[in-house]
Amino acid sequence: MRFPSFSLVATIVCIGSVAAAQQYLVTPNANNHETERRIYQLERAVQELQTKVYNLQTAQATQKVEVTNPKRFFCKVNAFNKTYQAFGATDVEARAKTMTDCRKDYAEMHCAEIECRKGE
Repeated sequence: MRFPSFSLVATIVCIGSVAAAQQYLVTPNANNHETERRIYQLERAVQELQTKVYNLQTAQATQKVEVTNPKRFFCKVNAFNKTYQAFGATDVEARAKTMTDCRKDYAEMHCAEIECRKGE
């Protein structure tokens, strides 16, 4: 069996590739018009998004931000004559901070009797 030469195979592949590529070609005028239309639509969409982002940023800047008092609650616990205390914006936060500080030195059972009160 004899194989075709490399140049013959390469020529057939090139002709096939050109024929396949030709089906996707569009006339230059139609292609330019479609490209310009798409660019216009994309530019318009980008402009609308920029306007929305600007409006959101402006609205956020003018909103009243409620700041919680970070020292609203005060908790303390005594473990072996050592007092651990902490402040928090909520009762849970103050308790957790106090417990964490106490647990650095002692087991949880020695830090369980936390007393909390509302501050300012």
